Amino acid sequence: MKPGNNRPGEGKFEGYVHNARVWLADANVRRLPIGLRGIYSDLLSVQWEEGYVVDDPQGLGKWLGARPGDIVSVLKAFFPVTTPGKPGKPGKRQNAKLEAQREHVLEMRKDREAKLTADRDRKRRGRDVQNP
Repeated sequence: MKPGNNRPGEGKFEGYVHNARVWLADANVRRLPIGLRGIYSDLLSVQWEEGYVVDDPQGLGKWLGARPGDIVSVLKAFFPVTTPGKPGKPGKRQNAKLEAQREHVLEMRKDREAKLTADRDRKRRGRDVQNP
């Protein structure tokens, strides 16, 4: 697993909105020991960058520096399986709230890029008309 395959400028987006009020009010998150909250936060970041979290607690544990059992606890609580695994290929998991935010941000970015392209094309056409 390589972090950062979807870097800014490559059609993706930089970061998710961390709503402190929601984070502090979420009883499920508040009940987690502080170390598991850190794992949860890391897994949200992984999903934001990659679009999903691979269902591989051993690999995630090595990458994040966490025990696989702790990874499993957080995955089960917050990241349901969205694509089941196959022999030799782990499945994928997603946090539904974060995925909705990702999709919204991606759509806003596409709209912004389309507007910028249209504005650039309109300006270019205006120059062509003035300088035939």
